[in-house]
Amino acid sequence: MDKEEYFIRECLENDANVKEKRVNDILSNFEDITIKNFKNFDFKQVLHTSKKKKFQLKTTQIDRIEKVKDLLEVKSDIRETIVKYCTRGFVKVQIDNIKKTQLEDLEINPFLTRMLKLETPKQALEYKISEWLTRSISTSLGFWFEKFLIYGHDDSEFTKVKKFDAEKKKNDIQYITEIKSGPADVDAHQMRGYNTLFNEKESTTVKPRIGWLYGKRDTGTRIGALSHAEQYLENWEERVLVGKELWEFYADEPNYHLKVLKWMEETVANMDIDSFIEVEKKLVEKLVPEFEKKYGKGKDGVKKFIEGSM
Repeated sequence: MDKEEYFIRECLENDANVKEKRVNDILSNFEDITIKNFKNFDFKQVLHTSKKKKFQLKTTQIDRIEKVKDLLEVKSDIRETIVKYCTRGFVKVQIDNIKKTQLEDLEINPFLTRMLKLETPKQALEYKISEWLTRSISTSLGFWFEKFLIYGHDDSEFTKVKKFDAEKKKNDIQYITEIKSGPADVDAHQMRGYNTLFNEKESTTVKPRIGWLYGKRDTGTRIGALSHAEQYLENWEERVLVGKELWEFYADEPNYHLKVLKWMEETVANMDIDSFIEVEKKLVEKLVPEFEKKYGKGKDGVKKFIEGSM
């Protein structure tokens, strides 16, 4: 399937929540399925003025599709278009989620509150919100980064092979890849499991790989998952792709990760947003009064919260 059509289909199905059959109906109206034509297509006109079309969309569907179109900036390099689309989407989703966060959404650990000497509502919330945002964003980041990596590259796509994320075909070999954010994401037990899985899947035409989106193979002293790979993953040096190795493998281009970083930087520079530090600060300022109203101020408020937490 053409790279642009594949990307458009993924956007419609996953980001606009349009079912595959309806996606087929939509794309049947394009003589040439390109991102530019999709961006310029008037879905509202189709809905409100034409009864002879092969499909008719609901207003809610059109709204979701228009949000996808709003994130698109058509560039000559399809990969730049895709990276900037995904960057806008990721940042917007994270900021929207943060702004919607309520006090009851945060489960503050009473034991850590005491051990870390968090004595005021502000201190307790600053720590919890920072920890929560880091974990929440890191969890969702992996999915978005898979899009950065897969879309727009020849013979690359999300795989249907269970327990793997992506696949890349090279020289008639199917490379199936489990993608991890960073080199601290896999413990020893998991690495043993990957060794068993990889040996089951390995054949003359299928080669399993595990890849980390950032990090370096040569770090002096091996730490985290790389150390576990060295100990528990057979043929680990061949089966592991670290940082730039992973990006170059899928892009077939040296230092492709530098292009991705440049496109990301350009995208956020043109978005009317605060830094995440400022967003986090505003959330703390919003929730401290709520905490104090519910539990009280200062040490007494924190004490009351702890006493009622379990």
